[in-house]
Amino acid sequence: LIAGVVFFSVRLCGMGPKTTGLVTIGALWLYALVTNLPPSVIRAATMGSLILMGKMGEREGDAFNSLGVAGWVMLIFRPRDLFDPGFQLSFVATAGILGFYPPIRNWFPDRGQVWEKWVFAPLAVSLAAQVTTTPLVVVYFGQISLVGLAANLVVVPLMGVAIGLGLLTVVAFVVFEPIATVFNGTNWAVLNLGIWVAECMARPGWAAVWVARPPWTAWGIYGCVLLLILPHVWASRLGNRLVLFIFVLANMWVWGGIVNRKPLLEIYVLDVGQGDAIFIRFPNDRTMLVDGGLRAKGLDMGARVLVPFLRSQGIRKVDVVVASHPHADHIGGLVTVLEAFNVGWYLDSGQPYGSWTSRRIQALVSSGSVQAYAVSAGDSLVGLGGVGALVLHPTSEYVSKEEEAPHGLNNGSVVLRLTYQGFAILLTGDIEHETDGSLIAWGDRLKADVLKAAHHGSRTSSTAPFMAAVDPKVVVISCGVRNKFGHPSPEVLHRYTETGLAIFRTDQMGAIRLVIDRRALQVTSWLGRANFVLP
Repeated sequence: LIAGVVFFSVRLCGMGPKTTGLVTIGALWLYALVTNLPPSVIRAATMGSLILMGKMGEREGDAFNSLGVAGWVMLIFRPRDLFDPGFQLSFVATAGILGFYPPIRNWFPDRGQVWEKWVFAPLAVSLAAQVTTTPLVVVYFGQISLVGLAANLVVVPLMGVAIGLGLLTVVAFVVFEPIATVFNGTNWAVLNLGIWVAECMARPGWAAVWVARPPWTAWGIYGCVLLLILPHVWASRLGNRLVLFIFVLANMWVWGGIVNRKPLLEIYVLDVGQGDAIFIRFPNDRTMLVDGGLRAKGLDMGARVLVPFLRSQGIRKVDVVVASHPHADHIGGLVTVLEAFNVGWYLDSGQPYGSWTSRRIQALVSSGSVQAYAVSAGDSLVGLGGVGALVLHPTSEYVSKEEEAPHGLNNGSVVLRLTYQGFAILLTGDIEHETDGSLIAWGDRLKADVLKAAHHGSRTSSTAPFMAAVDPKVVVISCGVRNKFGHPSPEVLHRYTETGLAIFRTDQMGAIRLVIDRRALQVTSWLGRANFVLP
């Protein structure tokens, strides 16, 4: 859009093709710099520049070649962009439009220029992008939009008008500021209209459907069906082979889930910024959620992270919710979870707290079918498919049912030790050094292969005596990017590294997945950037 506006504006001023191309390329990269160089804008600017350079050299451009060169150049300088959802969605959507727009457009009837320009062509573009990006959208967001195609017919043209008005505002400001104000006010109205349309379209409960993440065989079938849309594939021998391959994959999908099912303990330390949220799926398919991240004005990790993640995992009921302690960065997101899902048990320390979040959770627990129980040191959880779950903390010394916590809310955190197939994982909430004596008294039952760092790696926790007693091989730190508390503490990080621990951090790696089966304990970051295996 920007390239088109600048290109034709410069040509109207009487400049030659080469000058016009250079000015347009400059405008593209100026826009890329202004937007802080996100992958999608770099991709578009690179492709636009290559096509313009081809026109300046009087050579026919090739969109697929331009797309390939754009990806190649970006990954040379920023290889980690390959794992960025924006990079993936931008390139896949563009490739989808280039490859699938022509056959999809042929599905629509020919009813004249008006229908072609304002309905059929935009629908074909949106559909081509949507069918190719669906796997990524399901993986990252766990849902498929049912109104996106219709919304695009209105919103995309409005955004084109908004960008044009924005550029006119910039130019007019240099010439005559009152005119720029008129353009800017008009643009405000256009943008608000676009936002209103998008919100109205997204408001119905059926506007999007939640989709559990399918196995790789399902994606293989989807990819084969997608290729069969292409006429030259459908009419070739490859088309016949793809149909056969679809039947093979369908059988693998159906029978593989039955034959290859393994009793696994899966634990996800989710990336909820500066907070904690841990999802556990036990070998018998029962589920547990320990904490839920922050809920504050304009930010709800329950809605932003937990609900989409649980939906993507096909979760309809959370069997156990554990609130380690009632600080907002641990229980805030649980409000949304309790509102959106059936929950079997709600466990906490029983420590009362006067915040809105705590009161809201207690109201939800009391009004629904949730069973509540206050756990304390020595309690065990059973029925978890062979997984041992022992509560190590708090003792009665750290919790008061009638008044404020005697040693602070952090030190009243529920500490849970999970054991399975000879491995142990210690979940610590926000305990601090005041609890060391109580926990170290557990002796060998405190030892764990994986430690979820207490209090986000704060210097008030993870003391040398505590770490020696736990003796972990892996530590997982849940903390926010550049958080105001400075977590994790450099002092604590040094303590971890000098003992040779493998360190996994949500602020650097995203969500962390731990899997225990009969062979090993495996720890990986969500996008596979780091991996640790303990046989």
